[in-house]
Amino acid sequence: MPTKSVTTAVLLLTIALSLTAINVVGFEVDNPKHVTKKSTSAKQFSDFLWQKRLVLIHSDTQPPLTPFMWELDYESLTERKLAIYALINQQSFQLLPNTVMRRTPTMDQVLMQKLTEHQIINSNSAILIGLDGDIKATYQLADLSYKHIKALIDTMPMRQAELR
Repeated sequence: MPTKSVTTAVLLLTIALSLTAINVVGFEVDNPKHVTKKSTSAKQFSDFLWQKRLVLIHSDTQPPLTPFMWELDYESLTERKLAIYALINQQSFQLLPNTVMRRTPTMDQVLMQKLTEHQIINSNSAILIGLDGDIKATYQLADLSYKHIKALIDTMPMRQAELR
């Protein structure tokens, strides 16, 4: 007879798979009250310089990001030192594989400042920022493809050096 924790885990997995099957996007909340010193939440843009490439998405409404998010996988994100954030109606979310959007309140101001600084105030647009903090590409959300982003990153000199 299965233990209570195994039964609970199976039930939760079944529910998650059911929601995924009907194309419901998952949400996680990054609660700032429970942030520890080991947290990777950035509070300023410079925390990302030379550490992460970024895709920043901006929209005033919930855009249809599910197809884009299905393309994501942890291995390729990690290999390319890439983090993807969306600023939706002035609230920030980190986009993760399996259509998970993790709410990141500590990033609200950081993303708004960076998008405004680069005059990316058009809704339904995205930018790719390199390790050096420079914009490498801009996209309209209708044209956003993780496959194209990966291909562009793989042609960059720093990425080529990482592969050697």
